[in-house]
Amino acid sequence: MPKLKVKGKKVRKKRKSTNIHATDLAIEYVDLADLKPFPGNPRKHSENAIKKLVRSIEAVGWTNPILVSTDGFVVAGHARMKAAEVSGIKSVPIVRLPLSGTDAQLYVVADNKLQDLTEWDWPKLGDLFQELDNGEIDLTYSGFDLDEIGNILSGMDEASGQKTEWEGLPEYISDDLTAYRSIIIHFANEEGIKKFAKLIKQNITNKTKYLHYPKCKRENFSDKIYDEA
Repeated sequence: MPKLKVKGKKVRKKRKSTNIHATDLAIEYVDLADLKPFPGNPRKHSENAIKKLVRSIEAVGWTNPILVSTDGFVVAGHARMKAAEVSGIKSVPIVRLPLSGTDAQLYVVADNKLQDLTEWDWPKLGDLFQELDNGEIDLTYSGFDLDEIGNILSGMDEASGQKTEWEGLPEYISDDLTAYRSIIIHFANEEGIKKFAKLIKQNITNKTKYLHYPKCKRENFSDKIYDEA
């Protein structure tokens, strides 16, 4: 891509818009076998994610076309394509976009990344599940499993695992240093140890056996020693 120099700095030339209008988009049905996955697609889909998508399609039908580039590669909808294979669906809806080359490559990334930038409003989601929870609807068709739905209905932030009503409350401080919960962590390599130490802002040496989080002074508890290391 051409680059321009401005006051000694390199800047990328602004990309020309493809100017796609809603009226230009048309849905057509093609054989699933004729679709080609995008080469080097960086997005991965777990088996569990595909199973949930299959259940969603079974519940409400096919609601979102697969997007295809001008040269016939899927640029959005790889998971839907896999779900169709699992479900035995032979013909699927697609929309052909006037994208190819680097434009198509960028869209493959953008289509997935832009979804990551959204967040759930947990209280509103809880209200919606509460409204739907009438005993006649299988709430797992939403993509959430029963444990997740239970946490949301009880006011638990599924992302952080904390009660939403606890947000903004002052930090609780206690002189009781008895461990609330003890866990054992296995590191795959030295780099993992360094990253963990940086995350909890504590030093970890070859002699470190126990850590207390948050960091506190060294204390003895019967046969255990919690060490700030």
